Amino acid sequence: EQKKKGDVPATALRPRIPVTLFYKKEKFRRDGSMPLLLNGYGSYGISEEPTWSNLNTLYADLGFMVATAHIRGGGDLGEPWYQAAKFLTKKRTFLDF
Repeated sequence: EQKKKGDVPATALRPRIPVTLFYKKEKFRRDGSMPLLLNGYGSYGISEEPTWSNLNTLYADLGFMVATAHIRGGGDLGEPWYQAAKFLTKKRTFLDF
């Protein structure tokens, strides 16, 4: 596995959170200076599916990167992912952002 600058090691309490990115290829900048719109939802086992929308396309046209975080509490990675942020561990949903 290749390490990147700023990588944080995953642990049981702080796993790597999958993120889907949407951006316009010709506007992409590797220097980290692109504005980012981050969204996500993690409750009731409901997944925040990355979908095409006119609004996301507008943001991409304006030079934004649109990110969907698949945080714990949602159903993105199955039942264990949902259970990992339920009831007394609900705080994990917010920490994943």
